[in-house]
Amino acid sequence: MIDTAVAPVAAPPRGRHRRRWIAVAVAAGLTVAAVSAWLVVGLTPHLVNGSVSAPDPEAVAEPPGFMFGPDEQVVTDPSDGSLDGEWSFRNTGSVTIVVSAADQDAGTATYDIHLRLVPPHGGSSIADADVVTVGPGEEFAVAYSWAPGCTRMSAGRSLGTDVVRLHVSALGLSRTVEVHTDQPLVYSTEIGHVPPTTCPS
Repeated sequence: MIDTAVAPVAAPPRGRHRRRWIAVAVAAGLTVAAVSAWLVVGLTPHLVNGSVSAPDPEAVAEPPGFMFGPDEQVVTDPSDGSLDGEWSFRNTGSVTIVVSAADQDAGTATYDIHLRLVPPHGGSSIADADVVTVGPGEEFAVAYSWAPGCTRMSAGRSLGTDVVRLHVSALGLSRTVEVHTDQPLVYSTEIGHVPPTTCPS
């Protein structure tokens, strides 16, 4: 009888497995970083005040300290019953965004907005739109009509706002953002405002 020595099975090199896990970890880290950067760019709109504004013809600028500051647009019992005008905002981000109006959080006041692109270097107006596509460096306008609506106001009371809510999409991601303006609105009344009968009691 002949004894035959059984050769031991060689263990797989540890170094090879270690290098493979390192490569997987690095690839995963790069993926997470890329996705994070994509999310940051897509979910963080960069909007600043633009160069265009059109205040209500009946609006006046109040002295500092009235409510918001010297750049606010104030109307007192306007003849058409609303504070109307236009703000603009510029896309300072590096990607194109798609902007539409969101529900406005203005209590029970009425706040209607329309959007339009602001033509570069002046030019003719572009008609109101529900959605505007704004490239890097471009501006869009928010035409507003703001009124007490269902808010009961006693004589001498004022309502103010300096924010508009917008839906902004970029890189396939969408979010609702509150964009502040440096030209706040103030609706003031000396006679008071009684909500219409169509308002909920």
